[in-house]
Amino acid sequence: MMPMNEYCRGALEALGWVLELLDAAEESGKGIEEVRRQVKAMIEEMVRGSGASLPSRVGVVLHGGRR
Repeated sequence: MMPMNEYCRGALEALGWVLELLDAAEESGKGIEEVRRQVKAMIEEMVRGSGASLPSRVGVVLHGGRR
């Protein structure tokens, strides 16, 4: 199996995070508007350049099990 490039790895992590948000919203009954709010807030943080510590703040487990 070929190693995943950084772009694909990042996209996979982002999609996993969105799935976690959707699962949590479904369990809590918050709905899609809460998920939309959280995604927009994360996009804004990344645009402002504060994405360096992003994975640890959102609980994403990076490749190799590091946080």
